Amino acid sequence: MYIGMYNATHDYYETMNLVPGFFQLTTKALLENSALRLCRIYDKDEKPLTIFKLIRTLQSDPEANKSYHEEIEGIVAFHNEKVTTLQPMIEKLHDLRDSSLAHNDRKYCFVDPFKSVGLTIAEYHLIISTAGEIINLVRTTLCKSHIVFDSCDKSDVSIMIKALDRFLHEHPDYSCEADQIRTDYMKSVAKKYYKNATNQGNQD
Repeated sequence: MYIGMYNATHDYYETMNLVPGFFQLTTKALLENSALRLCRIYDKDEKPLTIFKLIRTLQSDPEANKSYHEEIEGIVAFHNEKVTTLQPMIEKLHDLRDSSLAHNDRKYCFVDPFKSVGLTIAEYHLIISTAGEIINLVRTTLCKSHIVFDSCDKSDVSIMIKALDRFLHEHPDYSCEADQIRTDYMKSVAKKYYKNATNQGNQD
């Protein structure tokens, strides 16, 4: 979903720029949420369900090894090759989690956390796609099933933005500025009310 939203900023820039605050916050939330989930997937801890634990389970299962010995060897080799290449990026991802996403280190409050650990968006996308490749290889080999990760990346986001496009087409006189004027007016009313209420409270 995050990749779909990220790619949409190039294809639907003008439409998304009509309500930039919403799309910026949504993209940032998806980015941070997916980063935390990826850290869990690539964690070497024994407790959570991780890619490493999945591979070790396949290697230690005598029944699976008996029926799918060559296939499991192929999966393990593929996993080792991919993860070895990604290891420096995975370490940056865990640094990102520990410094700003999970523990909110005060040093990173006003800086881009991705830049602070040296993780590029291209590297981040590669981590996401590799996790999908490994999981799908296991599913395809052992379960004869496949997850189409692109289905939520593209279709869900495009449906939402196309609906916004359709609304704008049907309401050509719609103006975000007019909505902003109304919003600013309501803020001024609320601010005035709060000030009066505070003054009244102080007098009491």
